[in-house]
Amino acid sequence: KGKAEPARLHRAVRVLAGDGYRTFIEVSPHPVLEAGIEDTIEDTGTGMLPLVSGTLHRDFPAAAQISTVMARAFARGMRMDRAAMVGAGRRVELPTYAFQRQRYWPQSSQAVNPAGVAGGDGAGSAEEARFWAAVEGGDLQALADTLAVDGARPFREVLPALSSWRRRERDRSVTGSWRYQISWVPVTEPDPAVLTGMWLVVAGQAGMDLAEQCARALMARGARVVIAGVNQGELDRTVLADRIGQVLPTGTQDTVSEISWVFGVLGVFGVVSLLALEEAPAAGFPAVAEGLAATLALVQALGDAGISAPLWLLTRGAVAAGVTEALTHPVQAQVCGLGRAMALEYPDRWGGLIDLPAELDERAAARLCTVLAGCGEDEV
Repeated sequence: KGKAEPARLHRAVRVLAGDGYRTFIEVSPHPVLEAGIEDTIEDTGTGMLPLVSGTLHRDFPAAAQISTVMARAFARGMRMDRAAMVGAGRRVELPTYAFQRQRYWPQSSQAVNPAGVAGGDGAGSAEEARFWAAVEGGDLQALADTLAVDGARPFREVLPALSSWRRRERDRSVTGSWRYQISWVPVTEPDPAVLTGMWLVVAGQAGMDLAEQCARALMARGARVVIAGVNQGELDRTVLADRIGQVLPTGTQDTVSEISWVFGVLGVFGVVSLLALEEAPAAGFPAVAEGLAATLALVQALGDAGISAPLWLLTRGAVAAGVTEALTHPVQAQVCGLGRAMALEYPDRWGGLIDLPAELDERAAARLCTVLAGCGEDEV
């Protein structure tokens, strides 16, 4: 019943902003003061970016509005007691990027390595966390106190190098987590398989001998094979598509020694490409291997010709699955990268990637045909 007094909102907001307050929540059935608070803070000239939010809104459901306010506050670094509103529940991770199964946003170093948190970034205890915080900050006294040693001892000389190493290793760990890594694991030896139907083996000049070996392996296991050769520099998709459109002549299906310059045949069961073995630079593009350009033209030509049979891209020495293996032909790995992109773009036309050994002996030939027949693996 006392005398009415002015609210003095303008003065109150200025004082709070001057004291360092950055979050202003208006608790009311509908926001009224948000704009005034924002204008007042802007007039202070501090350049601060405050969080100003209401709670309820007459045009939106209460639960949705409160959730929005909490989300905005959380995004600005406020700790939120979500359980007080939603009760018990199960926390789920945010979804990953399509096809990649990884998140496309990098984690900050604070998220990966929170300073002074026991158990984070190699710290198994609070004492260990304090040690690494002292090392990272170059704090000689804190390091001496943590280790209970005299700071005048050789640590004075060792600390700068140790601090530099610590920061470098932390940064390397963070950036390393952003990279894609490929690892290889052994698989169970698959059972021998039988191939059927017509198969096309496509090769350039560098891969012709291996193409004949592959063709013999396929034919020995039931397939009919035609070897299709590609001349050096012949990378035009239209030319290749025209050849694919031709009908395979009768009588050439069962011979390996005759090289057919015809790609296409109705009822093709599979296409095996050895174009990756062409490692010379493509004409006009010195950084691109001719095998990569030829493989791209082949993918396009097969699509133009309407052949949807699985395409298998074969390399030799492009992959080192173990630390003891020598990477003899890393240039061919360009085709592996193209193949992984094709697997995502054309899953209905994709067969897989196969890296062959230096010698295609009987055991390797049997494994090759088993994979081509379909053993559930598309990168071997």
